[in-house]
Amino acid sequence: MMTSLARQPLRLALALLLASSSALCLAAPESPVPDAIAEGSTLLLFKPSVSFSQAEAADAEAFGKALGQAFLQALERQGFRPLEGSPEAPGGGPSELAVAARAAGAAWAAAASLRMEGSRLSYRLAVYDAIEGALVSAESFSTYAGLGALPIMGESARAAAERASAHRGGIGGGEGETVIRYRITLSSRDEGAIVSADTAGSAPRELGRIEGGRCVLPYLPLRVGSPIALTLSAPGMRPARVEGRAGDEELVLNAPPLVKIERHAIYLDTGPGRLLGLGLGYRYFVKPDWAFAFVEARAFAGYDFSAGADPVFHTELWQGLGSYLVVPPSCPVRAGLCVGIGELFSSSTAAAEEDRVFADIAIMPIGAFVECGIGRSSSIWASARAAFSLGLDSGLLARGWVGGNPPILVSCGWKWKL
Repeated sequence: MMTSLARQPLRLALALLLASSSALCLAAPESPVPDAIAEGSTLLLFKPSVSFSQAEAADAEAFGKALGQAFLQALERQGFRPLEGSPEAPGGGPSELAVAARAAGAAWAAAASLRMEGSRLSYRLAVYDAIEGALVSAESFSTYAGLGALPIMGESARAAAERASAHRGGIGGGEGETVIRYRITLSSRDEGAIVSADTAGSAPRELGRIEGGRCVLPYLPLRVGSPIALTLSAPGMRPARVEGRAGDEELVLNAPPLVKIERHAIYLDTGPGRLLGLGLGYRYFVKPDWAFAFVEARAFAGYDFSAGADPVFHTELWQGLGSYLVVPPSCPVRAGLCVGIGELFSSSTAAAEEDRVFADIAIMPIGAFVECGIGRSSSIWASARAAFSLGLDSGLLARGWVGGNPPILVSCGWKWKL
């Protein structure tokens, strides 16, 4: 009997507060109400879910009504437009809330739940988008079940509504601008590639994967005109950045093909003085896409096609180090430098049988090359090198620079990434 009498003032106070619609006013000072956003502001607020033991039924119901009213007023202050009526929340989770909100014509779903056990009161407020059922804002708290809980609930309602409003606003834009009501699609030829978005202060957030040449992203409540920046990535490939801008109509972004990260490469080449032959090279990248060690082998014939002339056959083996310069790997045209040493072997049927093979060693103090990427994993390239012969007794070359005037060895070819 004493417990029941002790609860009478609390019930009377709750009833008075609800009747005067002042529950939220206890929570926070008045703030100006922004103009309702023409689109993307409709919201379905479900009736608060209340659980309790039989002895606390009346108080729990009163607290539930106060929580629902505080949440409603806080959402209205942030520019949301709650639909008429508060239906019972369907069971099953956020996806069911989203389905019910969409069916009612709302862009957002808001739900509140409250539990009362003895003198303890715990509650949770949440807002979901009605397209994906994604949680965009939530607040929860536990406190003593007295009049002091009312301003606390009001403060939680204000915080949840503000966070939901900020999410609705998306990225950029100003007051009064509309929010897109569609899901962005990314089109790509890279099946299975991961689509992600940069999140300030944390790792990129994965949004989905390319399947069947496209990825329909989760709903992003961006304002019309907001910039969009996505990253497409896959193992062994360079990430690609895809940018766009949200508009009134559904947006389909086209991603460029991903390009292989260069760790190994082979190439074929030829050049002036070596047209009757071919060169084969291999690069191993110590630092992918940048620094590499290389080996090359070339076989060609020197022949002037004059009467009575005998061809001279040459084989070259080169080894060295190289690196691309400042231009990043994403640039289609890149240049670099290299150094190396080579062994040059020559033979001719015109020489005496015992002296038909000649061996020289040359140093390449500087070499430059330029490449132009074609497709995902190939490029055309050209190089110009200066080589200095050591003038060995076993060779044909005198000590000095190798080549014509100027003494530069030029070649061009095709390269493939492995």
